[in-house]
Amino acid sequence: MNRKFRNIIQCLTLLLSVEPAFADTNSLRIAAIDHNALVVKIGDDSFLAIANGGDVRANPVWSIDGSRVAYLQNTDSRRALGELVVVDLKGNELTRVQIEPVGENNYYNGMRFIENLQWISSNKIAVHGSLNPSQSQYYVIDVATGKVISAFIDDTSSATFSPIHFAYQSGSPQWGKEDTRKATLFVDNQQIFPTGGHQPYVDYLSSPPWSPDGRSLAAVVQNHPHTVSSLIVWRDGVVNELLLPLDQTYDKIDLFWKGNRVYVKAEKTGQLQPSFVWSSDAAGLSLTVLDPATIINPAIEARVYKEKLSKELRGAGFYYHDLWCSTCVLNVLPRKY
Repeated sequence: MNRKFRNIIQCLTLLLSVEPAFADTNSLRIAAIDHNALVVKIGDDSFLAIANGGDVRANPVWSIDGSRVAYLQNTDSRRALGELVVVDLKGNELTRVQIEPVGENNYYNGMRFIENLQWISSNKIAVHGSLNPSQSQYYVIDVATGKVISAFIDDTSSATFSPIHFAYQSGSPQWGKEDTRKATLFVDNQQIFPTGGHQPYVDYLSSPPWSPDGRSLAAVVQNHPHTVSSLIVWRDGVVNELLLPLDQTYDKIDLFWKGNRVYVKAEKTGQLQPSFVWSSDAAGLSLTVLDPATIINPAIEARVYKEKLSKELRGAGFYYHDLWCSTCVLNVLPRKY
């Protein structure tokens, strides 16, 4: 075992030992890139290289059940922009798919740089890449067949996925003139907001999250003067809009799900006014005002824990890495790239 591996194991062991409530050490799995090799660490075992040699690797991500790892690999630019590779924990290659394959006498007609990956179900991976500074191209790939099953462009590079649906924004590229920008929210390539023929200029205050069952999507929107705010809830093809008593003075909005309810927590940064919390059912049929002191976003603790582990890994030289566990606080986070 080399010095780097010993150091990272010591760091992680110390971190886990002082915060036992966060994780079961035996359930934690790490995938990382070390000198272009894909290495994994399962529980208390040492790091093991399961894919090495060949072209540069990056962006390893665990499958939802922790049984496989997907990563990006460079390839000949005359063949494709890059390749998506999926391997099992013994390094057996299960899938290899060219991203932006180059046909005869053709050049790339989509993304110019692959940024990251995301498992969205047991057999689907989303590939995210830049078109320009304000827009991103997304491909959804079925890893069982190696086929692209969905492709779309998001104007804010913040598309979100559930195991059965995807959502993105269109009509508002950063470089577009303000009077022509019509920020529109789509689910599965169908426009869901604004509805009808009238398309006002609205701002989406956060990346819209999916409910745990993957059937509901929520978003907080404001009209351009920021004088009218609404909570938008889409479920099974139906959209409901609930007005929120927010204005431009609320500059910190936290939108999250707990079970089958969605919560909007609004605060005024740097001021003494208390925050407010509103909650809606999964269909957006009613709005309830709650005591902000009793409502905590369950992802906050998980994000803190993940960042601590990631900081240790980055400090040990693992710039590209991903974490997975079966019985720790990280499970409240969506499987994101």
